[in-house]
Amino acid sequence: MDFSNSKEATREAELDISEGADMIMVKPGLPYLDIISKLNQKFDIPIFAYQVSGEYSMIMTAINNGLLDKAVIIETLMSFKRAGCTGILTYFAPIASKILNEEWAIYDESAEKKAKVRMPYSNNSIVLKNIPNM
Repeated sequence: MDFSNSKEATREAELDISEGADMIMVKPGLPYLDIISKLNQKFDIPIFAYQVSGEYSMIMTAINNGLLDKAVIIETLMSFKRAGCTGILTYFAPIASKILNEEWAIYDESAEKKAKVRMPYSNNSIVLKNIPNM
């Protein structure tokens, strides 16, 4: 598939769906956020992103060398959610689950105040549909 041709990516997904696919997997994930968004708008089928080892390695190298803060881990995962992913397969799952299980301040609309909550995420999978918008 020609990586510069988003129409071809859409046709390939359409063909997969017509052949009985239950979901669509986009890999690598980060370079194809635009494709994920287009597929999400066009098809009513779960869309998953695979954040490949190269993406993981680049981010971890930057974090370990002080070039990026570890907050970028959640930022990249949220970018998949914003693009329309149903789920994400990532090497960051164990790290992200620890971050997500820490106390997060979220806005409680009914009480109009900040509240501390614990968000129980397993370290085997990350499902971002339940994360509140920050």
